[in-house]
Amino acid sequence: MNIRSNRNEVSEFWLRYGMLRSQALNTEESARLIEHMAGEL
Repeated sequence: MNIRSNRNEVSEFWLRYGMLRSQALNTEESARLIEHMAGEL
């Protein structure tokens, strides 16, 4: 693997990480979702 392919790979991971972060719930929303899901068990 060369430096260019490493850079491309890292760039792809950062893009995916950014997309996941933008779609993630904040702390309060996460807590509400967990409470809701636990209530359905």
